[in-house]
Amino acid sequence: MGFFDFLRPAQRSTAKAPGENNRLLVIPVDETKQSLHALEWAIGNVYKQETDQLHLLSVVPRVAGPYPAEIVETDVPAAASSAVKAWRSEQHAREAETLALLTYMQHAALNLGVKPGSIRVAARTATGGASGVGASVADYVLEANADMVVLGSRGLHGWQRHVQNLLGFGSVSYYTMLRVPCPVVVVKHEDATD
Repeated sequence: MGFFDFLRPAQRSTAKAPGENNRLLVIPVDETKQSLHALEWAIGNVYKQETDQLHLLSVVPRVAGPYPAEIVETDVPAAASSAVKAWRSEQHAREAETLALLTYMQHAALNLGVKPGSIRVAARTATGGASGVGASVADYVLEANADMVVLGSRGLHGWQRHVQNLLGFGSVSYYTMLRVPCPVVVVKHEDATD
């Protein structure tokens, strides 16, 4: 069981009572102003306090562990132990940063009028670049049976996006849009250029 396993989405029934309009909105968050802007936009334009649920999701890249080749080259058990301790320390630091981010975003949402009982936070560990983050977002959205995803745009210029795609990276929002059955809203921040 990993650190983030307790933060799995709560399964909810897909059946809604007649006239019931409760929705689950998933907002992937990170430390950027675009992410905070997407949260503000979702609460101001989509979220209905009386009925909706809001899930804030943070996806963090996995810390690369010590490579066996490096450990074998040293041929010293203490070096292996040191490498594992360093890896664990970095992993714990990322977990603490993620929990701090989710707490900050949760407080921001509450200050913007989200009802305390209707908000949840969740975290996932991803592997790889944007596609790993996008896959984790898509998996969460599917497991939680979300009705909508709202995320911020980084506003990369065409050539920046092209270079990312050549290197095997991709847009998290684009990856998510291709893999989830619900609407995905990409909120462009005023600083985003494109």
